[in-house]
Amino acid sequence: MLELARALRDAGMSRGELLALYDSAHARHAGDADPARDEAVLDAMDVIAGWCPPSRSLDPDEPRPGEPNGEGLSARRPPPTPTDAP
Repeated sequence: MLELARALRDAGMSRGELLALYDSAHARHAGDADPARDEAVLDAMDVIAGWCPPSRSLDPDEPRPGEPNGEGLSARRPPPTPTDAP
């Protein structure tokens, strides 16, 4: 899944377009009897969105979710609450 995302990114697809594409794949596979494909799609979406270690990121130099100029937060993880702050 990530190899495809890297190839599409290298071809010029934006992070938002990648997430929309993978979200449609998630919608198609969310009800599958075997959840493995859907989990692979969701894992790839986490990497695309930046919810991963920088070493796994598609764009390690891009702002990560929640950082200044980041594109927002993944749908799989809620934004931090004020009580989560240090």
